[in-house]
This record gives sequence, C-alpha cells and structure tokens, in this order.
Amino acid sequence: THFYFIEPDKTCFLRVHSPENFGDEITRFTLKKATDTSKISSGIELGSLGTFTLRVVFPWIVNGKLLGYLELGEEIEHLTPRLREISDLDLIFTIDKSNLAKEKWEAGVKALNKKGDWNEFADFVIIDKTISTLSFELKNVVQQNYLHGNSRNISLNNRSLSIYSHPLQDVTGKQVGTIIAICDVTNLIIETRKAVMSSSVAILALFLTILLFYYKYSGTIENQVAAYRDNLENLVKERTRELHVALDEVKTLSGFLPICASCKQIRDDKGYWTQIESYISKHSEAEFSHSICPECTKNLYPDFVDDNGDLKK
Repeated sequence: THFYFIEPDKTCFLRVHSPENFGDEITRFTLKKATDTSKISSGIELGSLGTFTLRVVFPWIVNGKLLGYLELGEEIEHLTPRLREISDLDLIFTIDKSNLAKEKWEAGVKALNKKGDWNEFADFVIIDKTISTLSFELKNVVQQNYLHGNSRNISLNNRSLSIYSHPLQDVTGKQVGTIIAICDVTNLIIETRKAVMSSSVAILALFLTILLFYYKYSGTIENQVAAYRDNLENLVKERTRELHVALDEVKTLSGFLPICASCKQIRDDKGYWTQIESYISKHSEAEFSHSICPECTKNLYPDFVDDNGDLKK
C-alpha cells in the first residue's frame, strides 16, 4: 500500500501511492536505521496520518554508490484478516490520541477512503477491526478494556466472550495503542459442560457399581461369617453335651479315706467298715475279679510253690 523512492538525504523523491506528495523529509525510525547501518531495516510504525504500517527500507546501492532508499509498506488492515484467520479471534486495534493530530488523522482517513470517528471514544481511535459494526454494548466493552493487561469474561447477546487487552507497540518498543482480542467461548463452555456432565455421570455410575459390589460382597461375607458362627455354636453345644454325658458317667473318689492298717477295710461316712472292694464299686464304675499274687501264694501255700511263686512240679 506504500511505495517510496527516498533521496540519500532522506527527502522523499516519489510516493508512488500518492505522487502529488513529495519533497518532504522522512524521519521514521526504519529509514534512520537503514541510513545508519546501510542494511535493510523493517518494523511496524505509526505514520503521521494515523496509519499503522509494516515498513521495509532497502538501501539502493549501484557500483558502490548509494542512490537512495526504496521503501515498501503494508497497512495493518491488510494483515488483520490473516491474523483473524490464524488466531480465530476478533481483533480491535486502537491508537492513543496522544500520538496523533486530529487534522492529520482525519485527512488520512479521507485520503485512504476509510471510515473513522475521532469523537467516538475519549482517549483513542480505532484504526482497524475484524468486526464490521460495533454495537453499543461492545463499544462499552472496548472502552472498559482499553487499558492493556485487563482480562475479563462477559455475557453479550446470549454469547460468552473472553476479552483480553494487550499493549500495541511500534518498532521502537513504544506503546502507541492497544490490541483488544475477543474470543467467543460459548461453544467451548457448552462442550466443557457436556464433558463435565459426561464425566460426572461416568463417575456416578462407577461409584454405584462399586457400592453395589461392596454391598453384595459384604453380604456374602456376612452370610459366611454367620454360618461359621452358627456352626461353631452348634459344635460348642455338641461338645458341651458330650462333656456332660461323660461327667455323668464318671464317678470320682476324692477326699481322705480312713482305711484299716491291718485288714484294709474302709470306714464310710456313716462310720461302718466295709470291704475295700465294696466301697470302690459303690463309688465308681470299677468292677473287681479276685486272684492271688505270688507273695501271698508263697505265704499261704508254701508246700505247692517254689521261691519264685511258681507251682512245683
């Protein structure tokens, strides 16, 4: 959109895009850098008419002699649609009025056949935007987000918008305005809510499954424990019953038994003397069969047994 031939002394020889304007001195940073370094320089610069232009300055040297400088420029509005396509964001570029002169800016708007209203905002003008028309509500949003670094989320016309402001700097690093980026996050929020809902349903289903498994498994364990407990109780009852039966069948002799040192009769609780066999039979399940030991045999029948108690032949 801009094509200059510039004299070595920085005088504009020809503006191809505006031939009637020439003979003035160019003082832009990109030209100064090219004259100082004798190398190509480039950068985005704010023009006197309020244009924000990407410029490239080329030193024109033939046979070692500097003939002048060639400068090409492209207005930001030619780059904005491409930025919109790449970023998927609506962009609004503003320039601070402190960097502009009203008369020159209005003359530039007219010369470039653009639309602009100096009085639309108090502190800045819009030089380019990807939104064709700004509604009253959106103008308020732009005004409120003019200061860079301000980020906010709003709801506008049933749409959810995320808005962020960033300083707009020229090639020298000076802040000359603000870039306002507007992202429509309505569909993203809807999809996020759907994803959260789906995740919640999945988690709930998993929780219910685990809960059902727990109750089912714990019920099985409780039934097994109850069965083991019943079996144990039955076993204890059976063993207790057997023990009582055994105790009922057992008669024990306890305490001190008065016994005759000579005939071995036992005196009972009533003071009667009874044979030891009768007393034990009465107080226990034992039964007696009589025999004679070898010692008694020798004493009673010495003629029939030898010294070992065996019968003589």
